[in-house]
Amino acid sequence: MVERDVPKEKKPGESRRSLTMKYYLEVNKGSKLRVCKSFFLSTTGLCNWWLHNALTEEIEQTKEATRNRVEPQEGCKRLQQWLTDLPKLPSHYSRKSSKKLYLEATFQSYLELHRRYLVDMEELGQKAMSRFKFKEEFHAMGLSLFHPRKDRWDICVGFEEKTVGEVVYKCTSGKG
Repeated sequence: MVERDVPKEKKPGESRRSLTMKYYLEVNKGSKLRVCKSFFLSTTGLCNWWLHNALTEEIEQTKEATRNRVEPQEGCKRLQQWLTDLPKLPSHYSRKSSKKLYLEATFQSYLELHRRYLVDMEELGQKAMSRFKFKEEFHAMGLSLFHPRKDRWDICVGFEEKTVGEVVYKCTSGKG
């Protein structure tokens, strides 16, 4: 087990070292014994290179994560407002008691919708939420990309989706 010890504040004339590593081995269940780095490496069978790279990578990932993180509440409010402003169709087109709202046929996929959101946030100079959070909030608001088709014949829709042949379509639609 390795712990990082970051100095609380620097005083003039102090070392340039940014952090100190403390190495521990578990002795008996739950208790740990502090050991020197060379003893830790020889006991665990790790090499200095592996330990250095693993710890450096962890530090860099932590820095990157905190740098790019959007404040959750603020980002969610912006996202909810953005989703609220989109044109929607009421759910009565598909079911009598559905609570879903459908977006107009402007967007064909979540990816396309999220890309538009990213562009809009960039224009406003705001950080955007991740695609995962975007989809999560999208569903939480009771929205859907599905285009209701209850008022259309299955044959017409099937022809557009290429699951029904042209002959069947022409025979039933009176266009043949």
